[in-house]
Amino acid sequence: NGAYEILILAPNFDQLSQNQILLLLKWRLLNSFRMHKMSEVFMNYQIYMNMLIDLEHYTLLKEIRREHIQFEAYYKHPSYIQETVVKMHSLDEKDRNFVLAKSMFFHQNYSEVIRLSRFYYKSSSQWLILYLISLDYENKLSELKPILEKADELKHLCNTSKLLISHLKHKYSGDKEQLLSYLRRVILGIKNLTDEYHILDYLMVDSQALFSSLQLYKEAVQVTKNYLPRLKILKQSDADLEIE
Repeated sequence: NGAYEILILAPNFDQLSQNQILLLLKWRLLNSFRMHKMSEVFMNYQIYMNMLIDLEHYTLLKEIRREHIQFEAYYKHPSYIQETVVKMHSLDEKDRNFVLAKSMFFHQNYSEVIRLSRFYYKSSSQWLILYLISLDYENKLSELKPILEKADELKHLCNTSKLLISHLKHKYSGDKEQLLSYLRRVILGIKNLTDEYHILDYLMVDSQALFSSLQLYKEAVQVTKNYLPRLKILKQSDADLEIE
């Protein structure tokens, strides 16, 4: 959020060189993708693409297309994503499947996410996150619990995947006191959890349900009060704009 605000304060384009304009557009777009600022994407993406084509910056063109399809995966139907990534020769099979799995995840096709993720979750935190949440949503505990038990053997874990593993371990530990301690200390504490919108949203909804299952309804409500302002900041999309 801070990075985006700094970019907005940059000088007008007529005060910048061509290379400075390209750099500014690139970082505005990358931040807009991350923050789901749709109006900024609509306004700047095609301008940046046209400039790159005119200047024959094909490497940068491939890079921004990869970032853009990742952004579209949140909103576009998996059938559209599949048709699009097949034509993107700059993506290898693993990357194409990840964009497709991401789209399936946000369209709640968790069984397909699980099917695709089985091949890749050990080599990527991004794949692991989609895999674990999808297994939890589908209540596939026979597949989920062995992964949690052997989580120390997994490599390439980012802080977000470590947070998710910890949450699921507490959730399925069977120790109510330990679970309650974790929920009050980490979940209600909320500080330094993650800036990933869908992870924070998952933690909010799941923790509400866990507090409710312990008949701690006031704390279940408190989770919402603590998380909604943070989620609103993270997802700064324009309410009246949608990608068809």
